Formats: sequence, C-alpha cells, structure tokens
Amino acid sequence: MAKMIDEKPSFKGEGKVWDKLNEYLPSDMVVYNQREINGREYDFCVMAENLGIVVIEVKEWLAEKIIVNGVDNIDVEGYERPQTSPKKQARVYRFAILNKISEKYNVSPLVLDMVCYPFISKAEYESSRLDIISEEQYTIFKEDLEDRERLNNKIINVFQVNSVIPHSDFSYDLMFRIRRSLEPDIKENVEDGKVLPYSKLYIIPDMPNITEVEEMIDIYFMGVKSIIFVEDGACYKNIIRCLNDGLRKRNVDYKKK
Repeated sequence: MAKMIDEKPSFKGEGKVWDKLNEYLPSDMVVYNQREINGREYDFCVMAENLGIVVIEVKEWLAEKIIVNGVDNIDVEGYERPQTSPKKQARVYRFAILNKISEKYNVSPLVLDMVCYPFISKAEYESSRLDIISEEQYTIFKEDLEDRERLNNKIINVFQVNSVIPHSDFSYDLMFRIRRSLEPDIKENVEDGKVLPYSKLYIIPDMPNITEVEEMIDIYFMGVKSIIFVEDGACYKNIIRCLNDGLRKRNVDYKKK
C-alpha cells in the first residue's frame, strides 16, 4: 500500500483513484492530492523513490457525454464552455513542481505528467478520440485502475520511457527533504529503525577522513545539520573541497551568494 498523505477526495472519480493508488502502489511511493501549486490545485502527485515524481490529472468524464472537437476544444455535458486539454493542465503542474524543487534544492529530478479517466476504457478513449489529447502510455484507463499489475506497470513505464531525459537521482534522501517541506508532522527521520539526530558535531584536527565526509553528505540529504570544527584555514579549505566534490557526484553544485 502506498503512503497516502491527504484525505480521500469527496468526488466519486477522484475518490476511486485515491482508493486504487492506496491499494495497488508499493509502500515506497508517497501520494499527495488536492495540493496547491502556484495558486492552482492539482489532483494527484505521486513520489516514487529512485524514480521521480508524476502528476496525475483526473477527469471524471463519461465517453457518451463528451465530444472531442480539438485538443483544447472538448464539449462535456454539464459544462457551459468547452474544456481544455487535461494533459496540458497536468503539464503545467509538472513544471511548477520541477521549478520549485530546482530553485529550493538545486537539483532536477524526473517530474512527469499523466491523465486518468476512471470511467473511460481504452476502447472508449480511442473511439471518442481522446487519443489526440494524450498518448496511451501517459493515460490511465478504467481497466488500469482495476488491476494492480496494470496500474503499476503504467506508472513505472512512464519513468522508464523518460529516463533518457537528463535528471538528478530521486533518492530516499532527496525525497525525504521534499516531504519535510510538505508534511509539517514529519519531525524526525527514521531509517532502518534508527532515529537520526537534528544535528551532529564533528571535530577535525587535520586532513578530513573520506568516511566522515561521505557521512556528512549522506546525513545532509537526510536533513541532519552538521557542525564542523577545524584546526586552521588549510583544513577548512580541504573540507570545503571534499564536500563540494561529494555534492557534485550527487548533481548538486554549491553556489556562493
């Protein structure tokens, strides 16, 4: 079961998607829903450890109630005006999330977007011409929500197809740091049953030990603050050099302000 952070939506279609993400996705995936980004609210955001993030826009449409006249011209019964592309909506949220992560953490993990029609089958998607809105591999159909393997494969495949895009690793450490900004109740980090401290003190009299440097970098990405005492200016420069080299290996580049 996935980690569902927010309450189940009251809308029927979004509630169905919430239930299936909760039931079928693995425990290392974290799901947010109805969160605001740049003044607009996305439907679902799935964080997948070691893969990335995918935003899912849900449309509770029925095939017999829609007429697709164009990508941004979709007549939906019950709406006064034609609806625009749900894939484009998801794409806006995608880049808003990516930009915020890049600005705050100076990294660019893989952030993708999908569309979900909880009440439309693949055959109906094709016959109603929703295929011009989003490609099949980026679209979750009614039957995908009814099968654990299909749903997981659909989401994982999107990450695999886009893995050629240059991106930073979406490690547990980075994922946890982002979660801390979204979940105020997370007050401590637990890994393998061990609670990590808020800060750690290092006293380094001469050349830094490579093991210590790696530890500093690892716990930095887990949200642990490092306090370092050094003997002199030469030792300080060595520490900075080693830390910068280690951070660059994780696609993080230090910038002076």
